Amino acid sequence: FSLVKSGVFMLLAGAVIIFSACDDGSGGGGGGDNGSPLFVAVGYNGLIYTTVDGTSWTNHSKTTSNFWSVIHGDKFVAVGNGGIIYTSVDGETWESQTSGIASAIYGVAYGKGLYVAVGYDGVVLTS
Repeated sequence: FSLVKSGVFMLLAGAVIIFSACDDGSGGGGGGDNGSPLFVAVGYNGLIYTTVDGTSWTNHSKTTSNFWSVIHGDKFVAVGNGGIIYTSVDGETWESQTSGIASAIYGVAYGKGLYVAVGYDGVVLTS
């Protein structure tokens, strides 16, 4: 397969993946050794995969909860079921963050230095 654009559903290693985030390689957020973009795909059963070429993928999974969205601002942020939030500055090392909620977070966006996550039953979180 090939990478198309944000929000594309694809099949990777037999699991549904929601592709969404890309660091453009300009520095500060992963990317390849030569400044190439780093793409992050998240999905069912806690899957987190990264690639710089769309062909060779690396698994960085940390949980078994489903992820629903991932974005790149000044870092990668992935959100999902049970209020899970994982962050990574380089796409390689992922750390769990506390959301303070137990319901699903379905989407996350970034703009003007602010992350906004939305979830079940009208939940809105900002950071």
